[in-house]
Amino acid sequence: MTEERAAVARDKAAAGATISRRDLLAGVGAAGLAGVAGTAGAATSHILVAHGKTPAEFLKLADDAARDGYRVRDLSLYGTPSSPLCAALMTKPTQPVAQRCFASQSLVGLRAELERQAREQFGPVLIAAIGSAATLLFAVVFEPEEKLPLVRLDLKSGADKDATTIQGMVVQAKLKGLILRSAAVYGGNADRRFATIWGPNSDKVAWDADGISDDERLFRERLTAQKAGWCRLTSVAAAPDGRFLSIYHHDEAGPWTVSENLTAQRLQGEIDAQDAQGLYPIALQATGTDAGAAKFTAVFASRETPAPRAWNATGPAAPAAIDEAMKGIMTNAMIRQAGLAIVKGTRLVFVRGYTFAEPDWPVAQPTTTFRLASISKSVAALATYQLIESGRLKLDDRMQDILALRTIADGPPKDPRFSKITIEHLLAHTSGLTPHGIPSASVRDAHVAAEPHRAWHFPITADMAKAYVASLNLVSEPGARYEYNNCAHFMLGQVVAKMHGSATEVEALDKHLFAPLRITRIRRARSLLADQPPDEARYRVCLGHGDIRTLPLARSVMSDARPLVPVGYGHEEIEIHEGDSGLSAAMTDLARLIAVMIARQDTPALRRDTMRLMLSNAAARRGHGLDAAKDRGNDAFYGYKAGVLSSAWSVMQFDGDIGFAVAWSGGIPENDVNWFPNLPTIMTIARRTAWGDDLFPQFGMPSLS
Repeated sequence: MTEERAAVARDKAAAGATISRRDLLAGVGAAGLAGVAGTAGAATSHILVAHGKTPAEFLKLADDAARDGYRVRDLSLYGTPSSPLCAALMTKPTQPVAQRCFASQSLVGLRAELERQAREQFGPVLIAAIGSAATLLFAVVFEPEEKLPLVRLDLKSGADKDATTIQGMVVQAKLKGLILRSAAVYGGNADRRFATIWGPNSDKVAWDADGISDDERLFRERLTAQKAGWCRLTSVAAAPDGRFLSIYHHDEAGPWTVSENLTAQRLQGEIDAQDAQGLYPIALQATGTDAGAAKFTAVFASRETPAPRAWNATGPAAPAAIDEAMKGIMTNAMIRQAGLAIVKGTRLVFVRGYTFAEPDWPVAQPTTTFRLASISKSVAALATYQLIESGRLKLDDRMQDILALRTIADGPPKDPRFSKITIEHLLAHTSGLTPHGIPSASVRDAHVAAEPHRAWHFPITADMAKAYVASLNLVSEPGARYEYNNCAHFMLGQVVAKMHGSATEVEALDKHLFAPLRITRIRRARSLLADQPPDEARYRVCLGHGDIRTLPLARSVMSDARPLVPVGYGHEEIEIHEGDSGLSAAMTDLARLIAVMIARQDTPALRRDTMRLMLSNAAARRGHGLDAAKDRGNDAFYGYKAGVLSSAWSVMQFDGDIGFAVAWSGGIPENDVNWFPNLPTIMTIARRTAWGDDLFPQFGMPSLS
């Protein structure tokens, strides 16, 4: 305790001002303090930018600015531990707030101050740090807090399963409903450390801090990818060696940009230039050993706070209770777009598009298309049974007899058991093929290894994927065991295309399955953001375990340059996976296929006895286009299929004479009993409703009855 009291005394002396014990009250006032940049122009008249200040000068400046109605919005330490300098960004908030500022605090002193401020219900909102373990200094800003934040002052970089690392804390914070509020980087390259403040994520913002120690090139690449995915940089911490920690939020606050490596002179010019564009600084960080060598990073935006989300439902008139149920699901899970369709018998009785998003987000329509993910398997199964109905295919036909697979080395399949795989095995997930899909990077690498002198490029082709699969061993004897299998349904899509003499499965579907039903809004999904049709939903955030909201990036597999892209827009190649996960559909048109499965009579696409065979096989053998199925008797069936991508979820279900199709541009927690898997609240309403006319004709599809 003696050492701690001595450290606290040194901290107070180093601060050089009593402001560390005083409230800074924000109100209204005028700008124009000495040594302050960026006070000219409409956009920045409420902004003060100070740099090159000693801790004592900063505290005096903050005190004076508080009297004029300003609060500290961002803060950084630079220089050296023996000659520290402060850079600060101050703004005028619309709501008064009290702040307590501290500077030049040692680790021991800061821990003591955290305890003292906590007793008065003040918590840290900003943190800055400089030095190493032996010379460490902090600057901190406190504000009144109903729930005190979590502070970690000595995190290292490492595995995300390690709670002592910043990566591990990001994971733990998301699991606990926290968000990274402020971060500082200190130490050298060999022992980089992070001081962090984690507060409640009360707005359920999807966020990430994956850019832990990016160099300038990777920082820019990450920024480009996150911005393309409708995310914004809200905070950045610059390390002395020029590396960056960046925090992104998935919300909207108008136009924004970032400028880094600015000298003091260029900083003023950049503020003026951005002011002319209607942008002002919302974050400011500085590095450098002294004022002359200082480099600044600034984030500019048109507003400080994100735009609020609005709820919207579009489509034919419908029971308000269903809209309310969907609103509850989407607002709870923070999902921006969804589509829902309900069929009763062969009639489309309900279809709506739903939006819970910022004002500039596209409004979902009843005909907005969503990625179907694994519901694509149901479509492939229907196309397969069409071929069975026509007598061109049998369940015991062998896959290899149709596809004649060859390895990458142009030999017969590596595993002789390939010749035993039947159409039934593909449909029932018992083929023994590699179950977890066909990674594009692995496919290309395998081709490069086999033929290094040939130019192999991204994206891969279906032929490359088939040769890759033929070059692998089976994981089990065909027919021996059930294991959910994406690869098998990729092959099933190839069978459908080959049997119809089509270049792709979608080409065959358009002609033989969709055209007879007048379906026009089921199509091949597209991987790249630039290739998205205008009526396609936007994809970005998916929920994971513990309701985690994350904004992952990955290397593209759609070009040899392999840039960082938002997950969902090129990190996997969707186009060649029509048979297992590669289709997009409007819920109007997916509902048409559900009506075909429900119908007790022949339809333009399939006879009832064929449909009955498929559903009976699904109930008795699993698979066959569904995740679960039951024979209810009297030609009535229950069937269920879900689709999950990193970017979208979808579900279709029918039970007797009623069914639904729903899709979300994001994820829904699997443990939410209000929806998963059978939408019980909505289906209860649907069963009790006296539905009117068939809506299929309103969407270009004649009635099936």
